[in-house]
Parts: sequence; C-alpha cells; structure tokens
Amino acid sequence: MKNKWLGFACLLPLLSGCNDANSSISASSDTVSKQQIDTIITNINKQYPDASNDLKQNALNTAVRAIENLVFVKGGSFEMGDFRAPCEIPSRTTNRIDWSPDAQCLSSPLSTRKGADYLHKVTLDSYSMSAYETSFMDMEWMRQINGLPVADNKWDGYHIIEGEVVERDSEDYEYLLTRKKINQQEQKIGNRLKIIANG
Repeated sequence: MKNKWLGFACLLPLLSGCNDANSSISASSDTVSKQQIDTIITNINKQYPDASNDLKQNALNTAVRAIENLVFVKGGSFEMGDFRAPCEIPSRTTNRIDWSPDAQCLSSPLSTRKGADYLHKVTLDSYSMSAYETSFMDMEWMRQINGLPVADNKWDGYHIIEGEVVERDSEDYEYLLTRKKINQQEQKIGNRLKIIANG
C-alpha cells in the first residue's frame, strides 16, 4: 500500500509540470472562442516544445490577433485582365486615361508579359483576409520561434551590407525594434488623422 502512494507522489510533480507547460500561456478574446484558443495553445506547445514561454505567449497573441482581424470577403465572379485603352489618349497623359468600351489598344506594354492581354472571367470562393497589414513585430515573433533570422538587412548608414542580417541581442536589433515601433505609432496616428479629416 505504501508503494502505491510513493509512486503517485513521484508522478504528481510530473503531471503538474505538464499541466503548467500547457497553462503557462493564455489569451482571451471576444471573437476567438476558448476552444480555438486552447487548440492554438496545444499546437504551439506541440510544435515548439523548446521555445521559451515568452516566445510561446507572443506566438499565441499573434495568432489570436490574426483571427480577430479577419474580414470576410464574399466570393463571386469578375473580369480580370487588360480592359484596353484608347489608342489616342485624349488627355495626352498616361496619368489620366479616359476609358471607353470600344477601346482597342492595350493599356500597358507589360500586359502581354504578365498574361493580362485579354479579359477573362475569374471566379473566387468566399474567403477571409486580414483587415491590416502584418506588423514587423508579429512577423518577428513568428520568425524567431521558427529559428529564422531577422527579416532585415544590416545597414551601414544609408547602405545595405549585402549578405548580412541584423543579429538578435545586438545594438542594431534594438535600434531596428525602436524604429519599427515608432513607424507603427506614426502610422496609427496618420490613420486616425485621416479618419478625423474624412469625418
């Protein structure tokens, strides 16, 4: 009888250790269900067992925010390709081409190279995409947890140093993070001002 309790006593720290690993990261959301968050946590713990809790938490926050920012796009059909342009541009500038249904010339010489020289019907299923551009920091957390290098080149003043990337835990990396955060804040302020200006 004593041996059974001894075995359980030895197993208990192992079980609680496993439990702590799964519960060491958490998130809540009004959009993403608890079940979805739990699935994301399970996947992160399974795919990145050796990652630090900070990296796992950042990956979880990024994944949940990505789902929260999804916008539904209804599928449908549309015409894709070069809509043609008038051969003689009335305004005499390519900055303003007046389109008409009887236009005969390609709107760009590159249309044939890109395979857009004829109109064709395209049908897309419904899908979702992010309402926002991926931020540098969201990309950085995912690159870091996957063991990928920083997605920026090393600079010498205004010139890129070919073949060298910024190393994490360096002054260049800290400067890069500071610069990216400032740019992100300026973009947010600019977006707010546009909203205010447009009423």
